[in-house]
Amino acid sequence: MTRAGGGGEVVVGAGVPLIGSAQDLLLLTYGRKLPPGHLRGEVSDRYVAA
Repeated sequence: MTRAGGGGEVVVGAGVPLIGSAQDLLLLTYGRKLPPGHLRGEVSDRYVAA
């Protein structure tokens, strides 16, 4: 696990990066969808509520 940037963002694992706050990434592990703009990365659309 590494920190990215100065905004308290966390990057975990290998592969295509999905960048967001630790709180938002934790919500993803429990199956939650997030509002637009909370995540960055190529696969972020997969986890955004419509």
